[in-house]
Parts: sequence; structure tokens; C-alpha cells
Amino acid sequence: MLRQKLFKEERRTRSHRLIVRGAVFESIVPEAKGMTNEKSATFLLLLCHVYFSFFQALNLNFPVIQT
Repeated sequence: MLRQKLFKEERRTRSHRLIVRGAVFESIVPEAKGMTNEKSATFLLLLCHVYFSFFQALNLNFPVIQT
């Protein structure tokens, strides 16, 4: 019973985190609202690739983005 309660709490926390991150993504990229899940994933993967390639090309450490 305790294990089930812990699982439900972890699941609720994860769901909340995913909803918040999705809302942040849509607020930064309004076009995301009309994208499919596949297009959104591709967009984020390409964005990450460009971001990390930029810092690698300049031989810099990857900055940690603080919010």
C-alpha cells in the first residue's frame, strides 16, 4: 500500500513537471501549438544540436541555463 502511494505521488510529480515544461515550450515557441508531437520533438532536437554545436565550435564550456 505504501509502495502504491509512493508510485502515485511520483507519477503526479512527473505529470506536473511535463505539463509545466510543455507550457514553457509553447510560451517560447507559439508555433508549437500547431505542431505535431513528432515535429515538436524534431524542433527541440535540432535546437539542442545547434546550441551545443555553437559552444563546441567556439571551444567553450556549455553554460547551464539558470531560471
